[in-house]
Formats: sequence, C-alpha cells, structure tokens
Amino acid sequence: MVVKVLKYLNGTLTEQAACTTIANPGSDDVLPTEQAVRELVSGILLRHSGTSTGTGSDQVISHGFTAVPKKLELIPLDVGESTVFSSRTVDTTHFHITVSVGRNFAWVAEDW
Repeated sequence: MVVKVLKYLNGTLTEQAACTTIANPGSDDVLPTEQAVRELVSGILLRHSGTSTGTGSDQVISHGFTAVPKKLELIPLDVGESTVFSSRTVDTTHFHITVSVGRNFAWVAEDW
C-alpha cells in the first residue's frame, strides 16, 4: 500500500509518497513508519512537548522521538519561584533531568 504524505514548505504544497508502512493494530488502516515520514518531510519541524514537576533527583522523561532531538527546551512554570535545572542528558528515547523539588516545568523537543 502507498501512503500519501502532503508536504508544505515555503508556500508550496506538494504530494509525497511513503513506501514503508505498518499495520495499525485493531483496524484495517495502514500507517507509515516514523522513519518513512521523516525521510519524506526532511526539513519540516516535528515537535513533542509535555509538563512535569521536579523531584530533586534524576527524572527520566520520554521525548517521543526515536532519535536524539535537535532541540530540547525546558521552561519553568512557577512564576516568581527559583527553578534549578541540572545534569541534563538526552538519548534516543528519553531525556534525563534534575529539577528543583516541587517546581513545575514544561518541555519542548524538536527535530527537523
């Protein structure tokens, strides 16, 4: 099955075709694999995000990609409170971070 992917770049909409697909469990749909989509839409921004609360020790958070994202942004959410981010590392599926106890933060991971 060929899955069509539309790509919008610099004001132009073009049609691309993915050749690698996987079955969607529980349905008759077939979806393109993440790698096939990445190859077709190279240069297009992909973004995953979330929120968490600091524990004061190492936290392991899934960033949603299958490779190390090109950008990881950490945003403190507690206005007027000091939030310390330390010992950040990023691997192909997660990022590890230590954040002040009880401090809320958002994260945004991006790849293109």
